Amino acid sequence: MTEMKDVLLAAFNQGQRHMGNVIMPDGGIGVFVPEGYHLQKFDPIVPPEPTLTMATTKAGDLASFVALVNRYKIDGQSAIFSTDPASIGLPSAFRCIIDYHKPAAPGRCLHSITYTPKHSEQWEIWTAASSGKSFKQADFAEFIEDNSVDIITPSSASVLDLISNFKASRKVEFDSVVHQSNGSTLLAYGDTVDGGHRNGSMAVPTELEINIPVFHGGARWRMKVFLRYKLGDSKVSFSLKMDRPRAMETEAMEQMMDMVINETGIIAFNGTP
Repeated sequence: MTEMKDVLLAAFNQGQRHMGNVIMPDGGIGVFVPEGYHLQKFDPIVPPEPTLTMATTKAGDLASFVALVNRYKIDGQSAIFSTDPASIGLPSAFRCIIDYHKPAAPGRCLHSITYTPKHSEQWEIWTAASSGKSFKQADFAEFIEDNSVDIITPSSASVLDLISNFKASRKVEFDSVVHQSNGSTLLAYGDTVDGGHRNGSMAVPTELEINIPVFHGGARWRMKVFLRYKLGDSKVSFSLKMDRPRAMETEAMEQMMDMVINETGIIAFNGTP
């Protein structure tokens, strides 16, 4: 019997050497010990506090970016960078490196906060419509109607008249486009009513002025949208062209950068680190 116990104890000790310690359900450590002893539980080992911050935090909006920068910034060391899509060819973005290089000493650059502005829904709608797309008359009337809230010139009443005219003249035959000295355009047409022929014209603007935010949650900007008309097969088609949208995007980024500088007190740079 004693010999059998010795064999079992040797087997147990051999297994203990292979198994090592056991992590208990609450995080404690269990240790296998030979016969005659008991399973001893130790409290979880608490790791030491980290000495470095290694994190890349993505802010969801500009206000959160500013708040995070103000929470962690280090005077004389933190730096902010912004990318201008018009000059750098990268997506618009802000990045603050909390532990950036000092003038006389290198920094670790391990802790950063970023914010990538998203274009507003209105901006995406108008830029998509101004990308060379050609509208048929009914489609153009629907587009203007759906987005009339963004238009500040002509007046809302004039825009409604324009939409009504487009809808009422869907079946007429357009035969010429006349540009007037006051900046508007006359679309001349002919219409057959009760067997007779009637000529008429419709005055339409050559440009709109819209007021929309460039970036989601950002300030609104006034910008021109030019209207172009083209005749073909007695039908008129329409196209839109925004006036220098990239320049407007740059101005919106510069405005946000000024706000970041004023509210954080950190020197900012245009470029990438």
